[in-house]
Amino acid sequence: MPEQQVVLETPIASTWRSQEKWSKAADGFKQSYQRWKLVALVLSCAGAVLAVASDQMATHWGQWATHAHGRVAWVGALALVLVPVVTQLGTSRSALERWLRARSVSEQLKTEIYQYLTRTGPYVESPADLVLIKRRDSLLEKVADLEPEIAGLVAERSLPPVKDVSTYITHRVNDQIDNYYEPRAAHHHRWAVIYRWIEGILAVVGAVVAATSPIKDNPIAATWVAVLTTVGTAVAAHLMAGRHEQLVPDYLATARRLRSLKEMFLVANPNPEAAPASAINTFVTAAEAAISVQSEGWMAEWLKTPKPDAKNPQTDTTPAV
Repeated sequence: MPEQQVVLETPIASTWRSQEKWSKAADGFKQSYQRWKLVALVLSCAGAVLAVASDQMATHWGQWATHAHGRVAWVGALALVLVPVVTQLGTSRSALERWLRARSVSEQLKTEIYQYLTRTGPYVESPADLVLIKRRDSLLEKVADLEPEIAGLVAERSLPPVKDVSTYITHRVNDQIDNYYEPRAAHHHRWAVIYRWIEGILAVVGAVVAATSPIKDNPIAATWVAVLTTVGTAVAAHLMAGRHEQLVPDYLATARRLRSLKEMFLVANPNPEAAPASAINTFVTAAEAAISVQSEGWMAEWLKTPKPDAKNPQTDTTPAV
């Protein structure tokens, strides 16, 4: 009987497969965190609106609404009671840390992969495979408690076609600039503008409340304006907690840094393939360091507890997307 040959998966292939799984896990954790955060926001707003609506139904909406106000009040109270439950289930600090830890190991594995493919950083000298195995396993050990979360995930992407510094520039540096940092900066800028619009509307509503509250013959309007102010404040706080304004300059600065590193390398080495190994190593190491610093920075920022806005003392202090 012919002896069967054992086909072993290469260390770089298994590392890339692990990176994709952890990236998918991080995406799933983030989506779960976002959904629960949105549910908590909706419940908070609904509870505030229904509480006032039930009171108004009982006193100002006529006999037909008197019988229904109890049920409305019960639904509003239930919504408010569920807010801390939802917060504990899906938006607790442990849920946030789970997302960030998965994303962190995913990004660190990606850095190891690109340095391995370009034989830079810790992979300048052989045996590169043994170095990769040791460094990969050291990273994975930090998230061993989360490994059950990736058990059912399937890795489908092909290894990036990076074989030299030119392909590294194309598939790593340019891709990060054009397909990640700049588009994400534009995305967060749009949300920052929305937040500022809501903040302006809140200021107008606040002025209306101040102007109408002394009016005794129209207490209903004043009450509802106050409720709308509370709801608007909660929505604005939700957007502000996404740290959109902080992320825009951060992403743009990283894109600018990567572009500068690329241009300086190409100016010094018009023929990249003929560049000295030391120059390639310096360039790739600096580019990966720029990406790593940015990743570590935004993750550390998420772990901070936002301070309430001085103009908006009801700002939610729970981090959100």
